[in-house]
Amino acid sequence: MQSIRLLTIFLLVFFINHLSAQWEWQNAAFSNLDLGYELNGFITLDNQEKGDGVIQMIVQPDGKTLILGYSSDTSNINQEHVLIRLNTDGNLDTSFGEAGMVKLPQYYHAAHMYDGYQGLALQSDNKIVIVGEMGEWQQTDGIILRYTTNGLLDPSFGNEGITTLITENSISNFKVGIQANDKIIVAASTNSDLILIRFEKDGFVDTTFGEEGKVIIGFSEKEETPAKILLQKDQKIIVIGRTNIYAGQKGEFALARFLPTGDLDEAFGQEGKVTTVIGYGEEAYPADGALQADGKIIVMGSAMGQYQPDYAMVRYLPNGQLDNTFGNRGKTITNVSPYGDRGSAMLLQPDGKILVVGNSQEWSSHITLIRYNTNGKLDYDFGDRGKQRPYLSLHGSRVASIALQDNKVILAGNLRLESRPNSDFLLIRFLSDFRVGTVNFQTKTNNALVYPNPIQTEATLEYTLETPENLTIELTDLTGRILKTYLQKEPQKAGDYQQEIDLPNDLPKGFYYIRLVAENGHHVVKVVK
Repeated sequence: MQSIRLLTIFLLVFFINHLSAQWEWQNAAFSNLDLGYELNGFITLDNQEKGDGVIQMIVQPDGKTLILGYSSDTSNINQEHVLIRLNTDGNLDTSFGEAGMVKLPQYYHAAHMYDGYQGLALQSDNKIVIVGEMGEWQQTDGIILRYTTNGLLDPSFGNEGITTLITENSISNFKVGIQANDKIIVAASTNSDLILIRFEKDGFVDTTFGEEGKVIIGFSEKEETPAKILLQKDQKIIVIGRTNIYAGQKGEFALARFLPTGDLDEAFGQEGKVTTVIGYGEEAYPADGALQADGKIIVMGSAMGQYQPDYAMVRYLPNGQLDNTFGNRGKTITNVSPYGDRGSAMLLQPDGKILVVGNSQEWSSHITLIRYNTNGKLDYDFGDRGKQRPYLSLHGSRVASIALQDNKVILAGNLRLESRPNSDFLLIRFLSDFRVGTVNFQTKTNNALVYPNPIQTEATLEYTLETPENLTIELTDLTGRILKTYLQKEPQKAGDYQQEIDLPNDLPKGFYYIRLVAENGHHVVKVVK
């Protein structure tokens, strides 16, 4: 059965000229939209021959959507980067920047521009951190920007909102993560190694981390490229990346785990490092990853199948060993197109199922959605035996990011319409089929109750267990990030229970989940502050 319903699709095409914009409403009749639901329409904002694309999207605790994107001409030289914020209805948030958009600083060398912004994150006060590279022909350095919640450079961060990082060797391929204390973790490639740097909340290097704030490690003699930073509740840091073994012709998934001090965690893998061959051992490109509530680590991307790259996923135990209960001895390979597939992003649904998105090649690239059960097997209740491919345009569509917004799934990427020569920003939003409020892990017949809801500061969670469980109860945001833990694998007998729920004092208003986790499943209750 179809288990995900298209709520709305809005295609954002914009022209940035002193950050002004003109909206156009159009009707659309896309054929073969393989979701089984009516397309209501789309919004375009004329880009005047610019090619647009999404780098990363995140959903704020209040449900607003932040998009880090780029816009370039056909030469791909004159490129500019923008930060966009949308309200929950998909319209530009006019309280942010200028009419909902911020043009990021640019750095030139001769006719070529290096301003590759590559990472986006939020601190606990909802200030926005962006990382990327800048520099000249032979030397690229790092840059961190921080913006206030209204889209202005934050003068309390670094040098008037900007921190630069200059090293002896070029650094590139930046990723960013924010620790619970708002310290900023940046991972990048440098001189064929992986470099990890920690910054204080105010943008200055944290000299207590590693060696004067930096850690450099290598997996092989070839280039190391980070793909994702995961932060555990115990403040340990996992960096997911790719290591090239033979001059780029053989790649492996690679993970390293660091202690809060910056030292490699010797309890993880082999002296803190793990590498995994997947598929035919070539063209392995991890793209994203996630931490499950039980500490297991999922890495997804693509790897060489029999003839072309396929979607690839690996799950590890908390100690870095392959989880043999997942997929085929810890790994999954999923083919969609005979012409090649590339995984882009993933998310863990509140019920523990895994949603993967990527791009599959035909005459052009098209978006693919795949859903897996918690054991790594395709969820045949989703789409066509676990896969869905919405056909949006003859000229192709691509997805770069996925997130949850108020129990809805949002995809962000770009689209080429027949009537336009270049790609446009694309957002698609779906209603999900998550089981919200059910906490009986056997029969799934009882409902949890949180009252009052909305919550001011405190509430009560009522639930019933028909069988004994080791129960974890957590508060998470819409992205699944754990904000507070109320029970941690607490043995509970069958019966009725009440759990007091108190919210963190500094928690912004918005939508959140109370998540209940047991061996037999994950269930959530949506709450509002």
